[in-house]
Amino acid sequence: MSAVTTLQNRKDFDDFIGDSSLSVVHFGATWVDVCAQLDSILVELQNELKSFKFARLEAEGVADASLAFSVKAAPTVLFFKVRQGLKEYSNWPTYPQIYLDGELIGGVDVFSEEMTDKKFVEKLPKLTVE
Repeated sequence: MSAVTTLQNRKDFDDFIGDSSLSVVHFGATWVDVCAQLDSILVELQNELKSFKFARLEAEGVADASLAFSVKAAPTVLFFKVRQGLKEYSNWPTYPQIYLDGELIGGVDVFSEEMTDKKFVEKLPKLTVE
């Protein structure tokens, strides 16, 4: 049973998620007991799911990565896949990216702003319960 990769800084983080692999990153804190338990679970998953890469970082120690992905509490686990390719495809610099009917709306900030526009909200798909 081998440990998951430990990411020490933002460069380590960017390098880890920057390729086309399926990546799982645990934003943890040594002072949060459940984070140690989650680390053990991720080691088990790493041994079973060979197509994924797993890593852990101290959420407060690599605060710029935590802020970039709106991590507000430890533990937080995020999944990453083919980030750079999607950025280039959509010509949009941030994640997450929101699409409606195959058209890029933008990031969460743009989407939140659009939600104040009644015409935009009317275009959104509606959930129907039968």
